[in-house]
Amino acid sequence: MLVLLASTAPVVVATRLFPVNSPDRDDVGYLSQANALRSGELTLPAEENDPFFLPFLSGVEGDRVVFKYQPVWPALIAASEVLTGSPKGALAVTGLASALAVAALAFEVTRRRRAALVAGYLFATSPWFLVQSGTYLAYPASAALLFGATALVLRAVRTGRDRLWVGAGALMALGVFHRPFDAVLGLAPLAIWFLITQRRSGHLRRDVGGIAVGAAPFALLFFAYNRAVTGRFLTLAFSLVGPNDTFGFGPRSSLADPGRAGFYDFTPGEAWRTVLAFAASLTDWLPGGLLVLVLAVLGVRALRGRSLRWLLLAQGLVFPLGYFVWWGAANAWSYQLHLLLGPLYWFPLLGTVAVLGAVAVERLSTDRPGFLSRLPGAAVAVAVVAGLVVVSFATSGDTRRDLKGAREGQEREIDTLRPGPGERTLTIAPPNFEVDIYLPVPVPRSFDADHLVAMDPTAGDGRFDLLDRFPGRTVTEVLRVHDLGKPFDVAARVRRELSVTTAPTIDLAVETFGPGTPYAGIAGEEQPVLSEGGRVDITLAAEPTPGAITVPEGDPVWVVVGLEDFELHWLARTVDGEVQLIEPPTPVRHYHFEGHAPVDVIEDTSIRIHAV
Repeated sequence: MLVLLASTAPVVVATRLFPVNSPDRDDVGYLSQANALRSGELTLPAEENDPFFLPFLSGVEGDRVVFKYQPVWPALIAASEVLTGSPKGALAVTGLASALAVAALAFEVTRRRRAALVAGYLFATSPWFLVQSGTYLAYPASAALLFGATALVLRAVRTGRDRLWVGAGALMALGVFHRPFDAVLGLAPLAIWFLITQRRSGHLRRDVGGIAVGAAPFALLFFAYNRAVTGRFLTLAFSLVGPNDTFGFGPRSSLADPGRAGFYDFTPGEAWRTVLAFAASLTDWLPGGLLVLVLAVLGVRALRGRSLRWLLLAQGLVFPLGYFVWWGAANAWSYQLHLLLGPLYWFPLLGTVAVLGAVAVERLSTDRPGFLSRLPGAAVAVAVVAGLVVVSFATSGDTRRDLKGAREGQEREIDTLRPGPGERTLTIAPPNFEVDIYLPVPVPRSFDADHLVAMDPTAGDGRFDLLDRFPGRTVTEVLRVHDLGKPFDVAARVRRELSVTTAPTIDLAVETFGPGTPYAGIAGEEQPVLSEGGRVDITLAAEPTPGAITVPEGDPVWVVVGLEDFELHWLARTVDGEVQLIEPPTPVRHYHFEGHAPVDVIEDTSIRIHAV
C-alpha cells in the first residue's frame, strides 16, 4: 500500500491540482531543461532563443542560453518522457523513492519494520508531501537522496558490507550534483556523526574509500557538466546565470540581468519574518499539525543512543538554519508560496519529523499503556496514523481553498495562451512582472511546432523581428490591460489578433472624446493635428509626402495619436519603399506621480480615444 500511495499520489495531484504546473514557475524551468536534454543539448543556442524564448531563470552566456539549475532532476523528467510519453513518471519515481528512503531510515534507527511503515505513511500522507510531490520542483528528489544516503550509512555501519558504502557514496555525490547546497546542509551532520562514531572502528579508511568509489562517477559528471556549461570545473551555472542570486543580506535578484544591482532588499528582519511565517505554516503541512510535533518530541526521548538523536535533529533543523540567510525563502514568502506549497526549502524537515514520530508510535505500540493493552500493536499504529490524516484533512480547508483558487487562476492565464485560429499559430505572452523576460511555458524542443508561445521583453520594439521569423502564422498577442483610472489594480488579460498592413501609404482614423487638442506623430515628435467632430485622420508614408507622417527606414518607430494623457501606439517601419504597420494599436495612458518619473500604463482608453 505504501508503494502504491507514494507513487500514484504525485501523479494524481499533478493531474488534478496542477494541470498547468504549480504556482512556482521553477516548474517551467525544469521542464524546459528536460526538453533540451531530450534534444541532446546541455544549453540552448542564443541565436534561436534570445530574447523571445528564454527558459525561466536562464541566462545568456556568449552564444548560449545557460540553464540555472543542475541537470539531474531534468534528466529524470526527460527519461520519463522518453519511456512513458509523460513527465509525470518522474513524479512517481521521486515520490516513491523519498517515501521509501524515509522508511528505510526509520528502520535503521529502530530496527522495526512497523516503525519503518509508520514513518513512510506519516511522510506520504502529509499535506506537504502530497502537494509538493505533485509539482516539478526538485525538493522531493533532494530528500530521497539525503535520507537514502543516511539510511545506507547507518546500515553499512551496522553490517559492515562494503557495497553499502559504495551505494551511500553514489547517493551522496548524486545529491551534490542535484542540489549542492541542500546536499551539503544535510550531509554535514551525517559526516560529523560518522567521524565521531567511527573514528576508532579500525576500518575508517576502508569505509571512506568505499564512499569515494561510489561517489567518483557522479563527481566526475558534476565537474564535467560544470566545465561544459560554465567553462570552469568548480563554477555552477547557478552563480553564472544570477550573480545577485546568492546567500547573505543585501540587494538580491534571481534574474541574470535585472537592469540594476538587485531589486529585493533582503535584510535580517526579512529573514526573521520568513522563518516565523514558515514555522507557523508547518501546522498546515505536517501530518496532524502540532500533534505530530508532540510525537516527534516523544520520539527524541524514546530514541536509543544520543548520537542518533543528535544526527536526526541536526539533519532536520539544519535546513531552517541554513536557509535563514537565503533571500529566496523571503521571496517565496512574499509570493505566499508557503501557503500553497509549504515552506519549500525546509522540505527535508518532513522526513525527520516522520522518522521521529514513527519512533514514538513504535514505543506506544510496543508498550500499549492503559486501555491500549487490549489492542494489537499494529492496530495502535494504524489508529495513530489514521488519526493524524483525519486531523490534517479537517484542518486543511483554507489550504485546499487557496490551492483551488491558485489552480483556477493559472488555468485562466494559460488559457489566454491557447492557439489562435489557423493551423500554425504564435501567441505572444505578457510579462508577469516588471522586468520579466522569461517564457511562462516550457520552451519547446522544436520551433517548427504548429503552436508556439513567445515572450517579447523588448516592450514591442522587437516585434517585427519575431513576426519576420515566423511568417505565415496566425499571431495572437495577450495584453495586460488595466481598467481606466486603475493602474494599480490587477490587469485583465486581453487576447487580440495581430496583423501587418503593408503599403506605400497607410491611412489611420481615430475618434477622440472630451476636451483637449489631439496630437500625432512619431513618438517624441508629436504635433497638434486637426479633428472634425472628434475624428482624426492621418497618413503614414514611406517617402516624404505633404501632410503625411514619414516613417523612416531602419529601426521600427512608434506612431502615436493622442488626446491629453490618452494615446494609441502603432509600431511601424519602412522596408523597400513600403510602410509596414502592426495593428491593432496599443492603448496607453500617461501618469504623472509627484516625485516619480512619468509612467505609461496599458489601459482601456476607449472612452477617450479609439481607432476606427
